[in-house]
Amino acid sequence: MRYPTGVKLFWECCEWLHALTLKTRKELNVRLLRSKYNEVEKERLTYAKQIRHSTATARKILHRLIHLLKKLIGYWDWLCKEPANAIALTAEQ
Repeated sequence: MRYPTGVKLFWECCEWLHALTLKTRKELNVRLLRSKYNEVEKERLTYAKQIRHSTATARKILHRLIHLLKKLIGYWDWLCKEPANAIALTAEQ
């Protein structure tokens, strides 16, 4: 059984949106947004490997994930608002 904590939910959102923007960016030949996705991924992995999570580390990783998610959402909005970009999403997306 898997318990849906806030960190897990935010990380899944960031991971899904990052993959979607990478795929869309490659199709449209647009430059990649500079984000700290890899650094946040490493930090989240070290957090996940810990047996006990302190409140301070949970708050810190949650704050970084929320900031990354806001940045990815802004980038996705920018990709969708470009007039030359015609983005068609599948039903699964």
